[in-house]
Amino acid sequence: LGQTYTVTWEPGYVASLVDVCLYKGEQLWISVHNYVSNNGSLGWTLSYALQPGNDYRIRVQNSDLIGHANDYDYSDGYFSIQAK
Repeated sequence: LGQTYTVTWEPGYVASLVDVCLYKGEQLWISVHNYVSNNGSLGWTLSYALQPGNDYRIRVQNSDLIGHANDYDYSDGYFSIQAK
């Protein structure tokens, strides 16, 4: 928590703007960034408000969900967020 990490994805699968979201389990936890350029990379500083856990994953989705509700992908697996 409090450190900056790079989130990466394959940029060609959706529109030019994407939303990057953090899921805890099956639920949306926070929107990391909305309407970010779909260039395949984003720096993200983890907030101290996040709960430690081992069931987090990232979802990258088309920013325009109207007509594009299925344009998204999740991280390949779950990852952990731990307090320092």
